[in-house]
Amino acid sequence: MLPELPTVEDELERKAMDEMTRILHHYDTGRITHREMNLMLDTLWACVSGLAGEDWREMLEEARRIEDDRVPFEYHAIRKHPYTLVSIHRNDDSLSVIMRTATGDIKRERRIDLTDKVLPAKIARDRMKATIKEITDGGFEPL
Repeated sequence: MLPELPTVEDELERKAMDEMTRILHHYDTGRITHREMNLMLDTLWACVSGLAGEDWREMLEEARRIEDDRVPFEYHAIRKHPYTLVSIHRNDDSLSVIMRTATGDIKRERRIDLTDKVLPAKIARDRMKATIKEITDGGFEPL
């Protein structure tokens, strides 16, 4: 007797799951930003909504709940002559600048403490999170 063949819905859900796994992996490894991840998940939902089962919708909604906990700013640049790599990392507490030579040795390093500074970007982000929470608690869903 032949094994049961998968339905079109089964195959669609399998392929959509593979794609969602790929998107989340790219986000986890830093290859895409939080915004790009959400745009890709929205596109995936637009492609499979109405064609895949209810379980699929719930999994996609769960993936959309992933918080953006990345460092707010990261920058890397290279200068050719003399070869120098500059890395800048900014988070809520500090800003660090590291210059390295072509061999990887640290040429200069500076860390600036930002704990006692008023950061407009952090204030705006916190206000946006609070506003979104108020809206979603009121029964509205993000698009």
